[in-house]
Amino acid sequence: MTNVEAKVHSYEERYGLLAKQMVDAVWVLDAASMKYVYVSNSVATLRGFTPEEVKNAPIQDHLTPESYKTAMAALMDELKKFERNEAASRTLELELFQKDGSTVWHEVTARLYKEQDGTVRIIGISKDIQERKAFEREKEQLVDRLRTALAEAERLLRENRILRGLLPICSSCKRIRDEDGKWWPVEEYIASRTEADFTHTICPECRTRLYPQFS
Repeated sequence: MTNVEAKVHSYEERYGLLAKQMVDAVWVLDAASMKYVYVSNSVATLRGFTPEEVKNAPIQDHLTPESYKTAMAALMDELKKFERNEAASRTLELELFQKDGSTVWHEVTARLYKEQDGTVRIIGISKDIQERKAFEREKEQLVDRLRTALAEAERLLRENRILRGLLPICSSCKRIRDEDGKWWPVEEYIASRTEADFTHTICPECRTRLYPQFS
């Protein structure tokens, strides 16, 4: 057995028993090369890949570009803390590719640790949160619809207050006086304070009076 095989075997013994009892994926990543050195079999259920397929592909092939950027930024931050002996676990929500090309959201909790030979590793657990993300999207859509409905209700209430009150109107030219004393044509006053718009036509009575020849 080669040294590499021995290492892999040791990871299998160390994490394998735990991984068999979990639906979530357990993995170990080398911090320097950013290559997986151990991936539990449960990754096949979560994403459709075998552990070997995951280990043989670079990490950027597993994450969407935005999630890869998020993960790398978090890793750089944690490495600085690790150097100051401030290591702690970190949880991120990342979007990963599945074998069929679609994506799935995972909650990834990981932390850095050092092997006996000084090699820095990252051990983590990935949990499928697709249903939770779907629920969050539905909640956001509901909040948006509620916000739109409240805005519409406020608009209608505002227009109702404008049109319900007593309006000073000129008995001759029919202009309306606003609260600042300015006189407005009826169309302009209503259009400036509501979402109503006007189209002009002529009623039958006025048509008879003004254009008797067409009546």
